Amino acid sequence: MSVPMRVLLADLSHVRTGREWSVLPMPVNMGYLSAFAQEYCQGEVEIRICKTPESFIAHVADFEPHVVAFSNYIWNSNLARSASEWLKSVRSDVLVVMGGPNVNTAEPQAALDFMRDRRSVDIYIPQEGEVPFLRVLEAFKACGMRVDALVETGVPGTWTLTPGAEAMVVSTLQVPIAELPGGLDPRTGRLLDLSDIPSPYLTGVMDEFLADESFVPLIETNRGCPYSCTFCGWGDMAKSKSASFPVERILKELDFIAAANRSRISYLYIGDANFGLFQRDIEIAQRLAELRESVGFPEHVYLYFAKNSSQRVLEIARVLKGMTPISLSRQTQNADVLKNIKRSNIDIETFNALSRQAKELGVDSFAELIYALPGESLASFLDGVREVVESDVDGLHFFPAMLLDGSEMATRASRELYGLEGEFRAIDGSQGDYGPFAATEFEEIVTTSAVFSREDYFTIRRLHFVQSLLVDAHAGGRVFYGLRALTGGTSLFPLLESITLDSTDEVGPFWTLLADFEEAASAELLSPDDVLALRSSGDNDQTNVKLNPYFLTRLLYEDGVLEHFLSVLDERITRLYGTDQALVDAVLHLIRQRVYPFDGSTGSTLKVGLDLNALTSAALSPRTVPLTTEDLLAAPELVKVHKTRTYSELLGRVSRGESRWDDIYDVALHHSRENIGRLYTWSLGAAGGTDEAERTISNEGGWLY
Repeated sequence: MSVPMRVLLADLSHVRTGREWSVLPMPVNMGYLSAFAQEYCQGEVEIRICKTPESFIAHVADFEPHVVAFSNYIWNSNLARSASEWLKSVRSDVLVVMGGPNVNTAEPQAALDFMRDRRSVDIYIPQEGEVPFLRVLEAFKACGMRVDALVETGVPGTWTLTPGAEAMVVSTLQVPIAELPGGLDPRTGRLLDLSDIPSPYLTGVMDEFLADESFVPLIETNRGCPYSCTFCGWGDMAKSKSASFPVERILKELDFIAAANRSRISYLYIGDANFGLFQRDIEIAQRLAELRESVGFPEHVYLYFAKNSSQRVLEIARVLKGMTPISLSRQTQNADVLKNIKRSNIDIETFNALSRQAKELGVDSFAELIYALPGESLASFLDGVREVVESDVDGLHFFPAMLLDGSEMATRASRELYGLEGEFRAIDGSQGDYGPFAATEFEEIVTTSAVFSREDYFTIRRLHFVQSLLVDAHAGGRVFYGLRALTGGTSLFPLLESITLDSTDEVGPFWTLLADFEEAASAELLSPDDVLALRSSGDNDQTNVKLNPYFLTRLLYEDGVLEHFLSVLDERITRLYGTDQALVDAVLHLIRQRVYPFDGSTGSTLKVGLDLNALTSAALSPRTVPLTTEDLLAAPELVKVHKTRTYSELLGRVSRGESRWDDIYDVALHHSRENIGRLYTWSLGAAGGTDEAERTISNEGGWLY
């Protein structure tokens, strides 16, 4: 080829302009495509990668690509569609390729409907992309770079529409590439040896993103997932068998990234489905800890731990202590539901043992539960919540069941079998108007099933908010963590149940807030027709805040609500647990003082009426180290607290809403680099002298403070 084929790889993301914390994961997916294509095309292609809509528009103008390839995920699907439609309107001769997991590969009609909805896409790659994309480039060259000729020919490993879009051509045969030492899986077309893909980091493909403070590095250490959970896109059979990149290469990549990365936050994403599945993952974790110690990167790691937790996972969490919490995933406690979603859990005894060991190691741990899964009723879900809250785990995250394109649960067959009905909501922060095109992204969540009513959904949605306040240690649970010490050696579940299910006739500021929450939870749900009307709009009234943190912010900073909530807690705890009133008063008074007022102050003192070390121990292990009246102090003592960042300047600039809590929420979600629970509370530590008696309490490993 006399002129290299110009290829633009677009892993587009919505951009949150002006938000201090906002960073984007590096487009390492496109980095793999680029490194692979350049290796085997031998200089016949010139490739650029873009991540933002702004850079995409600029590259289309100055690079004049022959081929543009878009990624397709739930967070950018409509953006990719809108961008490809604009591209075809200005450059009809460009070959438009799209690929990614956000598509139903199991049902032919769904795949056909998907392609008909994207007439601007010439070719779709539904599975692992490196080999099919290389085939596309080779075939496009052979066709004289004529789009119509290529579409008529078809390419192995891709989908195309016939002229008139009456049918879809699925080309599945994967002809091996002679130069690939590892070869291909004859059933799926996947690479058998991932070392056949050159490293996008070590070959310099990602250099421009490493040098840009707006991007955070992302790596893969392996691909695929041995599990087949129906709610997850990783459960696709074509991805089921795990393949690994060589560990020596991963370690070199980490060293290289640590030296070259210029991101404004010290963060690393690991894009594996099950980190901790292999023994070598301990070695990778050790290198991460060494790099943090030696060069300060990464301070934090975001990863998905192996689905069924093990001693190996616990060891990795110990090595990465302070860098990431450990997820002891459950999803459901119901044996029949586990069968429906093709999943198994470790037994509850092992789960509790791992939770206790995590505490002994000082490692944050949490469990995850998904509501409205196939076969899960309101009663069975509440039973599961009770069992997890009564366990030794320290935090609990709820998630609504989502119908993800590419997952088995989202197929028509699964919907009909379990009576699953979904509704849509806009994804916070995933919308924008970029000039030539605009888009809003949506997620479909299950609100009804054969055994779960829409009314049940709103009951659990209410419980979701209340547990985020009291149990989720990374959100409101950090503010209210001390309540665990007041349960008399039992659990917080009776309190959760009382507030969620037994308060329909209550009045007062907190109950008004809860009613407002339910109204907002209803208003955020959209129909398919709503989504069709709004998906190409980037600025509409249906874009949502994240309700749990938003209403936590209202609870803490709307006049009168926190005081009323504390009075509700006082009455319920005393009645449900019979806790001594003096202990309840002391803990609730401490909670009230711990809330940072966002008044610009950098230090203060708290008047504390009980031993804080005893409170921390009792909150961590209420059954074995109960809080007693002996832990009350004879006279209140002063404890110093401080705030490293007050966000006063930001609060003076932002104007998201009409109320103070709107601005605080905006700063917390879009400008702060801190966990929201930590952001909203004072930190313990020296804050200047005082003439009165004082003492300074340590952080206690981050559990309570």
